[in-house]
Order: sequence, then C-alpha cells, then structure tokens
Amino acid sequence: MLTRRSLLGIAAATTGAGLASRGLAQLLNGAVDASQLGVTQGNDIGAALNRAIAQVAKDGGGVLRLDGGLYGTRDPIILQTGVTLKGTGETTLYASAPIGDAKAKRSLIEQPDGTARCGLADILLDCRNQVEFAAWRAVAPRETTCTGVVMRGWTFGVYFVSTADSSADGVTFRDTIIHQGADRQIYPAFLSSTTGGKPFRNLLIERMTLAGTGGSYSPTNAATADQLTMQNVRGFVLRDVISRDGGENGMSIVRGCRDGEMSNIIVTGADGQGCQIGGGGLEVTVSDPAPFAKGLRVQGLESGAEAIVDLVAGNQVWLSRLMRRQFSPAEEIVCGGQRVRMSDPQFCRNIALDGLKASRNGRNAAAIKGAFADLYITHAEDITVRNARIGGAQGHGLLVNNSRNVPCALSGALGNDGPSRRGGPVVCAA
Repeated sequence: MLTRRSLLGIAAATTGAGLASRGLAQLLNGAVDASQLGVTQGNDIGAALNRAIAQVAKDGGGVLRLDGGLYGTRDPIILQTGVTLKGTGETTLYASAPIGDAKAKRSLIEQPDGTARCGLADILLDCRNQVEFAAWRAVAPRETTCTGVVMRGWTFGVYFVSTADSSADGVTFRDTIIHQGADRQIYPAFLSSTTGGKPFRNLLIERMTLAGTGGSYSPTNAATADQLTMQNVRGFVLRDVISRDGGENGMSIVRGCRDGEMSNIIVTGADGQGCQIGGGGLEVTVSDPAPFAKGLRVQGLESGAEAIVDLVAGNQVWLSRLMRRQFSPAEEIVCGGQRVRMSDPQFCRNIALDGLKASRNGRNAAAIKGAFADLYITHAEDITVRNARIGGAQGHGLLVNNSRNVPCALSGALGNDGPSRRGGPVVCAA
C-alpha cells in the first residue's frame, strides 16, 4: 500500500531529489493541523511544537497549521527546512517564561544555520519582554518567508545574518509589523552580513511597518539602534515600507549594500537620520595585508580619506569610522607606517529610490554633535532619487557628502532647509 511517505520517495526517485522540496511536499501532504500532532493551547507547548515541526520536516515538509488561540512556550521554537508554521491571523505564540540569558542568548523563533524553504505566516510573536535575543533569529537562511507576522515585546525583532561561510539568500518579508519593543530594545529589523562574512543576497520587503524607538534615545542613552538596518545586502527590493519614531535612524542601507530598488518609503520622527544610504564601513582589497591590524589608522595618499581597521581576513580589510573624504577606487594607503595599494572598495552603490516621504527627522534628543537629515547619502556611488517629499521641523532635508554620482538637489522636493553639502567632496549626478 502506498503511504504518504512512499509517495514522496517515488516522486524524488523519478523526478530528482530537488523535487522533494516544500512545493511537492505541500502538494502531496497538504497542510497538517498541529493539534493532530499533539499541539494544543497552553503555556508550555514548546516541546510539543518542536516535535511537530520535526515530524513535518521528516515527512518532506509542508505547512504546519496552528489554530487561533494562545500558545505559550518556555523554549525556543526551532524552524526546520521545508516547514512553514502558519496561524490563522488570530494565533499568538508567546514567551511564557524567560527564554535564554546573558550567557545563552536565545530567541523565540530560531533557524539552524542554512535552514531553507521555511517560514512563518499569519501569527503574532509576543516576546513579552522575556526573550533574551530576538523574536526571530535566522543564521544564513535560504528561501525564508515571513508573511502576515506581527512582533512585539522584542529585544531584537528579526535578526537575519550571513556568516563567514554561508550567505543569507532569498529572504522575503510581506505584511510585517514590528512594534511595541521590550524595555531593553536593540534593532527592530537587522538584516546583515557579519563583519568579514559573505554578503546577504536577494532580499524582498513589501509592506513592512516599524514603529517605536528601537531603544530609548535620550541625552543619557545615545547608543540606540536604527529601525531597519541592512548591511552588505546585494540585490534588494523595498516597497511600501514605513518607519515611525525611530530611536536613532529610521532606515540605514549601509556597509556595501548595492543593486537595490526602494519605492514608496515613509520615514518620520527618527531621532537621527531619516534614511541613510552609504557609510557604516568599507571592505577593500589590499596588495599586502601585513601592515594591517585591528584599531590602526589608515589614510589614503591621493584622497586624504581616513578610517580605522576593523578586521583583516586574507587580502580583505574591513574599515570603520570613515572620516574626512571618500577613498579613491584604487590608491596607495598608509597603515602602520607602510604604503600598500588598495583596490575594489565596496561602497554602497547602484541604488534607486523612487517615492520618499520624510519629515520630522533629526530630532536629536541626545543632543550630540553632528548634522541630521531626512535623507543622508554618504560614502556612496550611483544613487538616484525621484519623487521625494522631504522636510520638517528638525535637521536638513537632504544631506550629502563624500560620494560620487549622487543627487545634490532634489527637483520638486519640499525641503525644510534646502539641499545641504557638508563634510567632504561630492560628485553630483546630472
């Protein structure tokens, strides 16, 4: 007699192992009701839910459905390859006890390194200020989807990163709300390559709303975080994204992000920059890595640019604290008293922003020195901006410096202080 598992085995054998993926499994399996696998409402369902996820993954993957109601867990929920955990829109998964501690930082939802073809849908993740790390943590995720998910009570909201060995690749967020963070908040949304790691590739964000501070920003606490942070993301699309009342920057597209499209972006009330494109750090290739060590100062002999060494890996050097000017694409640099040829600086580049509404940014409650703006472009190349309406009571409308082929003025834009060029040379786009 053919069982569901034997059908999957026949399909994989006759059409190739690649077809035993989430698509085929769901076609043959359909959705599985978690209650049929021993998951019922309560305040300690973590072990049962993890067993159910593991069973669906073992059977080839598919949708594991949680009925509407309250499901409490004392343990991280571990997503596995090929499994989507789907609620009804009235399903809440919450932390019923502290999850993790300062030594073992754990998250409400976790994905093992490289987990693929999985996701969450139509569910509320309520950390209740009891989760040490993130509402959802994914290390080098591939083909991961987040649809109709609300997150609250978080320290981090989402924390998705590449590593030195594996890229995050093919991540999609749709109809996502991240708000009402915990007492101690860091990043609502952090999508990044670790320093020295592989790029984060192919990111799509549609209809995401981030509201809240990302940290209580005040004169005594200036080190809070940006609401949406993207670092070293290669190939991205942001559509219909709203950032309100950020603790520091509303959105930061930094550290070598490139090949991106942004449309219908709204950023209001950030304490620092509304939307920042560029800066944050720079990866370069050097002819001889011997002179470089963490913490040493680097200076460009042609450009006069300065930075601090953050990490050295082979012939790759990661620089932080970019100062004064933009490094030239290929120039001699001095570090530790020695001259070395630099090449291939990984600036943020090739990013198109079409439709930006930004106001009331640059509130600067922490009263720190610096200039703030609705749109800040720095250490970037080949940036285009269309249909921008910027300006408010604080800061500048547009602030640009140390960049090439970027806008120095926005035609038709509303700017409270007009375009502003500060701090370094700019090659203006036509």
